[in-house]
Amino acid sequence: MQGDADPHDLHLVRAPPRVRRRGRADQPARGANQLDRHRARGRADPRGIVNQLIKDYPSSYFTITAAIALFAAFVAPEVLCTDRRTGMLGLYLASPLSRWSYLGAKLAAVSMILLTVTLGPSLLLLIGYSTQGYGPVGFTDWMLTLGRVILAGVGIGLFYTLISAALASITSRRAAASATFVILVMGTGALVQYLVDEARAPVEWGMVNLLLLPIEFAYRVFGQPTQIYYGGFTTMSTPTVYAAFAGWILVALAVIGNRYSRVEVTK
Repeated sequence: MQGDADPHDLHLVRAPPRVRRRGRADQPARGANQLDRHRARGRADPRGIVNQLIKDYPSSYFTITAAIALFAAFVAPEVLCTDRRTGMLGLYLASPLSRWSYLGAKLAAVSMILLTVTLGPSLLLLIGYSTQGYGPVGFTDWMLTLGRVILAGVGIGLFYTLISAALASITSRRAAASATFVILVMGTGALVQYLVDEARAPVEWGMVNLLLLPIEFAYRVFGQPTQIYYGGFTTMSTPTVYAAFAGWILVALAVIGNRYSRVEVTK
């Protein structure tokens, strides 16, 4: 019977290769099923996954605080020192402008420029989170978060603007004012960390840390536990942070007012 086999019957013996090809064709479907399972796991807790990838509002200042300080170091001296060195201050004050209206206009201009760095990124975070469904829940929470974003951004912008302007009011040399500001901000950041971590100085030395104090302020505004630890585990109290932040602003305002009330202007 084997010798009388029909050729079509012999052709059917070679069917297994087609079975193997069909198996390979099914592999994309199995891969798609695995991908669906991974996506299902991600949908189980999307907010937890996203929170591991993105930063909250106060901690976002860690990545931009150095840029904010450098930006402030050049903006205020450029605006204030140049007017005194070139004699433009006398021309301004020869007009109906008073010293205080001139200062108010200049500081407002510097602050508006600096707000693009201190307020802009946080607003983008809030808008981005909200459009993707990870923002505050409800209108009330959204408005509360917006208010905190504005308060933190404006406060940090005002903090660095006034300190930079205070240094710029002491000298008419723009480069000297900018260099002094950078050294003061970066130097206090490194010095305080060394004193507290290595020399076992009190944690209240953090009040003069001009690099991290604004970030501490942002954490307090948002009511979140701070991520800044001195000595490895110690943090400053909230009243101490607010007092130090307001103290630096008041000292800077006093220096600016004193210098411009005594500056001699030739009209």
